[in-house]
Amino acid sequence: TTSALNSSTSPSSQSLVTTTATPFLASTQQPWEPARPDYLQDLSNIHSKNDGTGDINHTVVNFLNITLDKRTVSGHSWNETIPWMHVGYRSLQEWVIRGSSTHPFHSHVFHMQTFGCAGHEDGQYYDTVSTTAA
Repeated sequence: TTSALNSSTSPSSQSLVTTTATPFLASTQQPWEPARPDYLQDLSNIHSKNDGTGDINHTVVNFLNITLDKRTVSGHSWNETIPWMHVGYRSLQEWVIRGSSTHPFHSHVFHMQTFGCAGHEDGQYYDTVSTTAA
């Protein structure tokens, strides 16, 4: 590709730039695998293993619909002495988050792997999630 770039207002002050592109070779490319620490393992297939075996690592133990509005999370106001939910250690949670377009949902300490969340890449981990008001 050849392009002429005008480097000033004078027509005689132009630069010629030549670039060469190499076509993408999909057959030689490997899918990107993020280097995650053990505590951020890929959970994308675990939901299909929810077979009642009792293995906490393979069973979704809590389905939760979270709705945000201006001052509450699922109808609960912030109170540092009274938790509105308890999350068990090494438990797998699946949450549907709605209404976080004006105040993004964030969970301190715990990262969330997202799926079907506009503006976030499926399978990636985030500590803050913003969704459209649905």
